[in-house]
Amino acid sequence: MEFFLANPNVFLANYVAPLIIGYLCCLRWGPNRGALYGMVPALIVVFVLFYFQVSADTMPDGSGRLRNGFRYMMDEGIFWVASFLVGCAIGSVRWKSRNKRG
Repeated sequence: MEFFLANPNVFLANYVAPLIIGYLCCLRWGPNRGALYGMVPALIVVFVLFYFQVSADTMPDGSGRLRNGFRYMMDEGIFWVASFLVGCAIGSVRWKSRNKRG
């Protein structure tokens, strides 16, 4: 837990942002369209948060920052993809309970 307290962008990018995006998109558009529509914003938000997590002082010219942010995003993929899918599942259940037919 100390790692996440020292790096709040990692905690946001791995757990909070994908969960909220998946939940809200599936709550709004349903399970299928919500997961598809939420995929692009989740990728963008996670990449931006990991891009800002990569320290610029290790690369003074900034040449490798984009590549390192993308690599960091791919290495941590198991966490943020799982968080996005959990958010989609919760949002889908809530959507289903709100939109009962019959």
